[in-house]
This record gives sequence, C-alpha cells and structure tokens, in this order.
Amino acid sequence: MSVHTDTAEKLVISVQLPRFLLWVMGLPVGIVLLVGLFEVVSGSTTSGLMLIVIFGGFFGWAFLRISERADLVLDAQVGTVRLTRRTLTGTRVEAFALVDLDSAELSRNPRRGSGAIDLVFTNTRPATRIPLTGWGVSQGGMAPLAQKINDWLAQARAR
Repeated sequence: MSVHTDTAEKLVISVQLPRFLLWVMGLPVGIVLLVGLFEVVSGSTTSGLMLIVIFGGFFGWAFLRISERADLVLDAQVGTVRLTRRTLTGTRVEAFALVDLDSAELSRNPRRGSGAIDLVFTNTRPATRIPLTGWGVSQGGMAPLAQKINDWLAQARAR
C-alpha cells in the first residue's frame, strides 16, 4: 500500500500484497503441482490428476485472488475516479465521476480482524460501495489510506 502522487490535482494510490508474501503463498501451488505430476508419472494417474485438479485448482484460484493489484487515481483536473485492477489473468478498469465519490470507508471483518477500503458513492439509490481490493489486511494498514483519500477529497471540494 503506497501513495505514489499526492498533489492538489491528483492522488495516485497502489494497493497490493508484498511480493515476498506472494511468493510464499504461491509455493503451495508449485508443490501440489509437482507432487501431482510425480504421482501421474509414477503410475498413480487418478490420485495425481485429483491432486492437480482439485488442490492445484484451489491453491491456484486463491493465488490469483491475492495477487491482485489495485491502482486508484483521483484526478481533480479531469474530474474522474479511475480504479484499475491487475491480476495475472488481465486488467480491468472502472471509471467514475469524481463528484459522485462521497468518501472512502473502512469495512471491517470482526471475525478475522481485517479490513478493506470501500469507495462510497452516495448519490445512487441505494448507495454504491465498491471495494478497493478483493481481500483485506490488518485494519491498521488500511485506516491511514482511507483517511488520506478522505482528506484529499475534502481539499478537492474546498477548491
């Protein structure tokens, strides 16, 4: 989580898990695939394919979910909010009008003690909440980022 640009005209924020954590979490994918391949080569085709398909598929899906990188660009000159999500499978860009963005709120998951940032657009019925990322981290890490977005929005509205 980092702020790349913080000027009166533009705020650019990137949110992603640290690379070393992605490697550590990606390790089970490689191990399961290697064990499954070893099983197939050694003659136990059914159990090897089950390992590859079921466990490899699950760990692969989980790795794709956590490898997401979200780039948020708030541009006062153009008047847009651009949210770009990059994963290993592709890039998705969403754009909104800056005047429609009301705030950034921390959504908490009390069971896991984690939180994520939701962008709140209140001029829609009902209010639209768009999560910045598909995963949450410890609340201490996201709260300052949500406050930074809200402070920038307040300064942009004051101009």
